[in-house]
Amino acid sequence: MVIKLGIIGLSADPSAWATIAHVEPLKQKPLSEQYKLAAVATSSPETAKAAGLSQALPGSKTYSSAEDIANDEDVHMIVVSVKAPLHYQLTMPALKAKKDVFVEWPLGATTTEAEELAAFAKKQGVKTVVGLQARLAPIMLKHVDKPGKAREIIDSGALGRILSTSLVATMSMFHNFSEKNSYVNDPNAGVNLVSVPVMHTLDPLCFLLGEFKWLSAATSTRSPEIQFIKPDGTLSSPVKRNFADAMSVQGVLDSGTFVSFSYTATTTGTPDHLTWIIGGEKASLKIEGNNAAIQLGSTKLSFYEPPAAQNKGAYDELKPASWKDIDVPPVIAFGGIGEVYQAFAEGKPGLVDFEEAVKRHRMYPSASAILPILRSITLIPSWPPSSLVPDQASVQSNQDDPTNWRRQRQCQHQDPQCPGHSAMNDEGGSTPPPERDRNLGPVLIGVNWAVFGPSWIFVILRLITRIWISHNFGWDDAVMVLAQVRSTSDVTTKGVDALADTMAHGK
Repeated sequence: MVIKLGIIGLSADPSAWATIAHVEPLKQKPLSEQYKLAAVATSSPETAKAAGLSQALPGSKTYSSAEDIANDEDVHMIVVSVKAPLHYQLTMPALKAKKDVFVEWPLGATTTEAEELAAFAKKQGVKTVVGLQARLAPIMLKHVDKPGKAREIIDSGALGRILSTSLVATMSMFHNFSEKNSYVNDPNAGVNLVSVPVMHTLDPLCFLLGEFKWLSAATSTRSPEIQFIKPDGTLSSPVKRNFADAMSVQGVLDSGTFVSFSYTATTTGTPDHLTWIIGGEKASLKIEGNNAAIQLGSTKLSFYEPPAAQNKGAYDELKPASWKDIDVPPVIAFGGIGEVYQAFAEGKPGLVDFEEAVKRHRMYPSASAILPILRSITLIPSWPPSSLVPDQASVQSNQDDPTNWRRQRQCQHQDPQCPGHSAMNDEGGSTPPPERDRNLGPVLIGVNWAVFGPSWIFVILRLITRIWISHNFGWDDAVMVLAQVRSTSDVTTKGVDALADTMAHGK
C-alpha cells in the first residue's frame, strides 16, 4: 500500500529543510513507489496554497490548521517539520485523529511534552517516528540491498571487545544562525547545542555501543554574545547568548566501554569536523567527516587492524598500519530522512519511535542541567587558628583527666565568677588562656552554616532534577539525603552547644 503523507511545515521555498530533506527523497526510488504527498499545511492559507502549487497539489489539499490536515481521510501519516516549540500542539491533533506521525527531533520543547505525546500515541495505538536519523545512515546500519557497515562490523566481532570510544566534533552552525531562527536563543524553545546537535550525535553512539551506565557532563559558554544574519547578509546587534556553546561528556556504557565526547560550536575560524574512533581489543573503526552532524555531511568509514608483531625495544618507533577506507553508499538525499522513510515503509529495525525519543529527552537534562557551574574556592589562611591548637601540657592533662578538655573548652575567658573557670583552678586544671583568646562559638556557628546551608540548596536541586526532570531517583540519591539529614543533626547539635557557651560567657 502506498502511504499518503500530509506534511505540516512544507513551504514553497526550494531551499527549506522540509523541501530538501522530506520531499526530495520521496521523488526517488524506492520511496517514490512507497509514498505519495497528499496534503500540506502551513500557518496561513496563502503560504499553504503556495506550498501546494509548488508540489502540484490541488487547493483542496492545502490547509492552514493542524486539525484540518489531520482530519483529511486521504492522509495516512502526518509529518511535523516545524520549529521545536510547535511540535506538541501540531502533533496532538494527528494523534487524536489516530494518524501515524513522523515528528522531527526534538519530539517536544520539554521532556514533559515528549512524555505526554508518547503516552497518548501508545493509547491511540498509532505508529510513530522521530527524526533521529543518524543511526540509520548507510555508514551505520545495513539497509535492504546495501551492505552493512559500522553496526554489522561491530556485531561480527571483528573489533573484539570494545574498550573505549572517543568523539570530537566542531560545528559552526550555532555561531551563524539566520535571523528567522533567532528563537534558538530562547531558553524555553527546547532548541540548543545540547538538545539538538549533541543528541543527534549521542544517539547513534548509544545505538551502536549501548546506553550509558553513568555519565558526567560539563557545558560552557565561551562566546557570551550572539549575532544573527539578516536577510540582506548583515549582522544583527549582539545580544546575550542564552545557551552553552561547548559540551564534554565522560562516562561508561553498560558494556563497560569508556566514552570521551566533546562537541563545540565554533566560529568559521575552525572548520566543521567530526572524528569518532571506536577502539576494540583486536581492531578499531573510525568515522570521520566534514560536518559534526553525521546525517548532514560527507562521512567516511575506516578500519584499522594492527600490524604483525614487531620485535622492538620499549622506546623504538613502531610502524603502524594504515587505516583502510570502507566503501559506503551515499544517502538517498541530503539530510538522511530518506532512510527513515524507507525503514518505516519496509518495517526495518533502527527507527526511533516516541517512546525511544523520551529516553533521549530524559538523557539530556541530566547531562546539561547539572554542570554549567564553575566556582573558585578560597582557603582560609592559617586554619585552624593557633587558639584551637592545644599545647603539649594541655594534651597530657586531657589524657590524665578526660573531663578536663570539656572544662577547658567551656572556659576560654577571664571571668573568675564562672563555675567552669573556678573548677579548673580548684581542680588543678591548666592555666586559663591569655586575654587575647576568646570564645569562638559565634565563629564556628557562622562557618558551619555558611558552608552547610548552601549544601542543602544543591541537594534540593538534585532531588528536583532526579525526581521531576530525569525521573531517575535511585538508591544513591536516598543515601545522599540520609547523609544530609544526619549532617544537619550534627551541625545543629554543635551549633546549639556553641550558642549556649556564647550566651553563658557573654563572649
